[in-house]
Amino acid sequence: MTPHGPGPAEDVSSAGPRPAPGPSRVLVVADSDSYVKYGAALAEQLPASWSVRIVVAAGNAVPSPRQLADAVAGTRFVGADVPVVGLGDLRRLLDGWRPDVVIAAARGYTVQATLSLVANTPQRPVLVSGIAGVSIPVLPYGLGFRRSVDVFVTHSHHELAESQRVSRRVGIPIRFELGTLPYLAAARAVRPEPRGRRRIVFAAQALVPSSRRDRQWLAEKLAETARQHPDVDVVVKVRARAGETQTHHEQVGYEELVSTLREEGRAPEN
Repeated sequence: MTPHGPGPAEDVSSAGPRPAPGPSRVLVVADSDSYVKYGAALAEQLPASWSVRIVVAAGNAVPSPRQLADAVAGTRFVGADVPVVGLGDLRRLLDGWRPDVVIAAARGYTVQATLSLVANTPQRPVLVSGIAGVSIPVLPYGLGFRRSVDVFVTHSHHELAESQRVSRRVGIPIRFELGTLPYLAAARAVRPEPRGRRRIVFAAQALVPSSRRDRQWLAEKLAETARQHPDVDVVVKVRARAGETQTHHEQVGYEELVSTLREEGRAPEN
């Protein structure tokens, strides 16, 4: 996390107690696959000496064990217990463990519920939040859910500027700080393998496109590409498998569409 320095954000700052120097306790509260990944990656940038725990808030998007393992891969949480907690469990954890920092890495309603447990308590923790992906355009209701935080982490200079602009326009005072997409922290350039099959990877999104017709069209075009290029593997990277939930509900999954094409003999093995 990199401070943005002095500038326009100063007029939207909010003060709160800060943890004492030295090892700190940090609690990450997530509620879906994307936010577990975001929270775990954000926490990975904290000093190794800090004590960090992550929990998943009970709700309609609790990740499966497979999704959970994928989300924490490459972080300090590999193999760690990641409990699913209700509001009462979370309150007891906050009261008993007394974290110095709470990272509310979750959807709006979960963030709001988490903050309500500690916002007005004596010696409350520092409250941090953010959005798992690129959040342009900035939506006022997303800021509204997080208006009680001490720090809202953004992913780029453009996102920082837009967040500040919208915050001022709608009168929601939040302090924004500039970070990066935490998933990229460990990314390194690699040389492509000299041999092997080429791949086209389509990264599916839950909300775009939204209609069955458009998603069907995309699936058919991907299958057509595979037929026309048998030396290329066409990979559809889905966000969730059948029966799993995700941050945004997917009305029509590509796994279903590709399976139907395969049953009809229109999707080759590649």
